[in-house]
Amino acid sequence: MSLYVAPHGISLDRLHSIAREITRPLDSVEMRPGAGGYLWVGRAPERFAPAIDDATGVIVVTSGRLAWPQEAWNTAARLPYRGGLANRLILERYLTGGVASVAPYNGDATIIIHDPSSQCTHSWTDQFGIHPCYIYCRESPERCILTTFPDALLADASTEVTYDLVTMEEFLRVWRATPPHTYYKEVKHIGAATHTIVDMRARSITSTVYWTPFERDFFPSIDTAAESLTAAVRSALYERTAIANKPVCFLSGGTDSRILLFGAADRTRAVGAHIYEYETLEKQTAAELCAAAGCQFLQLQRDNDYYPRILKEVVRWSGAMWSAEDMHYLGFEDQINDLDADLVMTACSADWIFKNDTLDRRHISILGRNLPFFKYQNDFRKTWHSSTPVDPPSLEAQARLDNWFAGCPETLTTSHDHFMVSDRRMRPVSYVDGISGQIMHRVFPYDSFFADSRIAECYSRIHPDWKLNRAVWGKVAARICTDGAKIVDANYGWRVDAGLAQKALVFGAGWLGRRIRRRPTTPAMTNDANRAPAAGSWPKLGWYAVHSTTMRDLWQSITPEERDRMNIIARTDHWSRPIENLTENGNLLFRLMTLLCHWRECERRRGSAKNSALEKRLAHDAVEIAATQ
Repeated sequence: MSLYVAPHGISLDRLHSIAREITRPLDSVEMRPGAGGYLWVGRAPERFAPAIDDATGVIVVTSGRLAWPQEAWNTAARLPYRGGLANRLILERYLTGGVASVAPYNGDATIIIHDPSSQCTHSWTDQFGIHPCYIYCRESPERCILTTFPDALLADASTEVTYDLVTMEEFLRVWRATPPHTYYKEVKHIGAATHTIVDMRARSITSTVYWTPFERDFFPSIDTAAESLTAAVRSALYERTAIANKPVCFLSGGTDSRILLFGAADRTRAVGAHIYEYETLEKQTAAELCAAAGCQFLQLQRDNDYYPRILKEVVRWSGAMWSAEDMHYLGFEDQINDLDADLVMTACSADWIFKNDTLDRRHISILGRNLPFFKYQNDFRKTWHSSTPVDPPSLEAQARLDNWFAGCPETLTTSHDHFMVSDRRMRPVSYVDGISGQIMHRVFPYDSFFADSRIAECYSRIHPDWKLNRAVWGKVAARICTDGAKIVDANYGWRVDAGLAQKALVFGAGWLGRRIRRRPTTPAMTNDANRAPAAGSWPKLGWYAVHSTTMRDLWQSITPEERDRMNIIARTDHWSRPIENLTENGNLLFRLMTLLCHWRECERRRGSAKNSALEKRLAHDAVEIAATQ
């Protein structure tokens, strides 16, 4: 889903130009010109299309999917408003309870309300900032635009954006950028858990944070935390899947995604879709999980040019936020559409929200060997991945990091210190790399169940000790996935509810077994010369540097202007060496190609907008000439 809102006003011609660029074949489209004019693009309009109160003229436009219990949906159908049921309920909140009653809310969504009586346009983002929302020209109420897709501005001939080379440098270096910055100097993220008001009468734009985590005490015990979080996750999953006829859950053999299947309101309607390269234990485990849940198993094998082949389309619909290296799903859009899927979910955000990806940590080691267990690292580093060393940033990029992490202590000595740093790294989640969120919202009927106020309140009270070694999330998975309790995590070989002692035994047995076992007891993974060798669940990306004609042709197509710009950003000339030089750094290869494709997509969209505006002017002139004659 996407939205594009102009508080001051917008013409129908501009809306049509934007709609042509951001609408996909299965999308519904609704647009309204004038003050508070908007473009809404999405699925299931009967539930999620904009809603209006004819008596007051107040309009609610939402990008994403609000979640409500069944009784609320029934109530929405009886309310005296027009439009999508989910937004009728928000409209009722606003008209009866005012601005303060709108948030927090449940749903992976950004909410916009235009009130003509006050000449104000309000926006709200979810507590984790999972659903994207950006503002163009924040300093000017007359020119500002609220949108969930920065690249949509390129299709509007009335806007002007310029490249932010610092953001591009950050992307090449660390796979993401520092909020609130984007690839355009004029466009900034609006913030997680944020209420923004564009007041045309006062000619002002103001923002306030409506929710702050960690203001209550931690849960008294890990089991209390697990019980509360389990109840929240169950409710969030049930409400989302109860209204879906065919929910599709992208499934691995690990802990996180199995929760989607076993938490569904009706498992028999669900589909577990597993993407793979080779026959592996992970694929076998995914199939076993589907069988235990009583749902359909869909296996989706990547072809040997999968990531290079879909790269340009990935860039078009992700806006290059972030790299094609973690855009695993777009290439199987047709197969998902063939199922008539009306809900698509992943559990990618669990690593960031409820496990240890954002904590400063290091492996516990014995005899120089890293164990799959962690302890705190108390020296704070201003990076997004605490355990991953990277090249030093430029002065401009370092200044952005300094500003974002301002107030964080250099030495982390308390639980609050670790939580503060963890939260800064994680929210807004729409900036997190590796979870494909931006593109999922625009390509599929996607919903992240983590965007839920009940889950946010649990997050706020969970001690970091319970996240450090994934203990609390394992307990939640064990409570929800009781029918699949005996199916071990394919990544580690232990049950999802295993404690540290059990995990240590499994790890030790596996380490010893790998040295004495003669015959494998799980499917053998034999690399194919015509396919990229495996690197965990995904292929080794550097393989494409040598074996993909698509990638090599793209590499060789760079223009002198593009190469000069890339040299400035990367601070080196990667094209002075052959593409084979990146065989051992496939991640950098894909980031370079992602950025290159994005520049070309930007120019294409700019040209399309100019041509559209020119066509409108020529048509208008022709009408005037005909009238004169």
